[in-house]
Amino acid sequence: MPSPELPPEILTIIFTLVTHHSLDLISCCLVCLSWYTVAFPLIMGHPHLPCLGVHKYTNDELDRLAKLWATARDAGVALGPLTRLVEVTYGNVIGNLGTGVYAILDELRLASIRGLLQGWHTCIPVSLHLHNTSDYLRLNLLNELVTRLVPRMRIMCINKLTMNDPQKRSSLQFIRSLLHQQSVPGPPHPIVSLIARHYSYLVEFHLFESGFTIELSYILRQCPNIQTVILNDIYVTLPPDHFAETVGSWPNLTTLILKGLSGKDNQPKGFLAPTVRRLANAYPSSLSTLELHDYIPHDPTTMDLSRLLTACAHTVSILTLPPIEKTHKNADRLLTHLATLHMPHLKQLDLSNLDCDRLGGRRGRDGIPPLAWPELRELTLGSCRGVRPSFVEAVLEDCAKIECVHVRDVGPRAGQVRAMLVRWEFVESADKADFDRRDRPWRKKKGDWLEECGKIDLKWPLAEGLL
Repeated sequence: MPSPELPPEILTIIFTLVTHHSLDLISCCLVCLSWYTVAFPLIMGHPHLPCLGVHKYTNDELDRLAKLWATARDAGVALGPLTRLVEVTYGNVIGNLGTGVYAILDELRLASIRGLLQGWHTCIPVSLHLHNTSDYLRLNLLNELVTRLVPRMRIMCINKLTMNDPQKRSSLQFIRSLLHQQSVPGPPHPIVSLIARHYSYLVEFHLFESGFTIELSYILRQCPNIQTVILNDIYVTLPPDHFAETVGSWPNLTTLILKGLSGKDNQPKGFLAPTVRRLANAYPSSLSTLELHDYIPHDPTTMDLSRLLTACAHTVSILTLPPIEKTHKNADRLLTHLATLHMPHLKQLDLSNLDCDRLGGRRGRDGIPPLAWPELRELTLGSCRGVRPSFVEAVLEDCAKIECVHVRDVGPRAGQVRAMLVRWEFVESADKADFDRRDRPWRKKKGDWLEECGKIDLKWPLAEGLL
């Protein structure tokens, strides 16, 4: 008598042929329990579902996805938690679908996206990505449509934003009215208005290749729940002290990445110093990621950067040290101080910006205390200007979990460090994705932490798939 159903091995082979389209796999999950058991693990590995970008789907596909989610909910299948974040990505109200087709954010598409969001049984965070948003009228349209679509925006990523517009004065008046609960004539800048509508829900703010103006600073100060701030290639038009007060106004900050800040006349020197001083004096208690890539003077009298490292030592897990003024051996002093800190959660350390001369003797580890970084897994050295090979060897000796060291091919000490890594059973990465990297990764032969990092978001017990 023939088997009433195909064996799982055959179903797996069949389903792997449709993994390019997440909608087909979801449909397979809803056929029966045996199909669900085979298809569900394949869905977990699909690249589009954990972070669902609506710009990758047509209106018909969004409608179909919403129906599949509703069917799964009615059948008691918890497919909703597969998606952790929904991205709404548009530039000037037009999103590229990646297939040569463009989708305009109009009423029809708005209804499709809204239907998708309403199909989940849980509230999914929504991220708004804006690219080349310079057209003032279209920004107004986008403001209205997005606010109707998502009443509670959690994440906002803005790329190449132009804040210079005739309504700048109205923006400042709008912010003052928000602070003092007064009404003023004239509309504010659409981005200011959009943030104002979601200020109590906003938890992440990313800004790339844009201007950071005083009106934007004021409205971001009113966002009490911001946890992640990433500013990259930013032209800051406000005074450094004012910028520092803005960064210091977020008590729940967990991630701070500052790179490519420039002020008046495009001069970055010293611009970051007030921010470091502000954070050192009032350190966010939950800060776990601190990446400072800009130049900063290291004043031996105030030692603001050293005080900041001391404050964050027990919470930080990802740390990037900035380039420091080369006077009075500031970088040497900073790295010496870093080596004395107990950092129980530190996993990734980037020293590629430093330029040191003194730390560590030419032989042995003279002057280097035992390093208390038990969880360190990844070290970035760049061209090894910032450390001596003796310091690297101290890291390899004291940090038993170290699995990856990034080293450039050129540099005065790079050759010595590479030879040392070979002795410690590290091998240069052969992945094609790493060939274009300036800091070529060297990985430990028996290390598995980096592979686990790539899979951690995909783990989902099969038994938890059913409600």
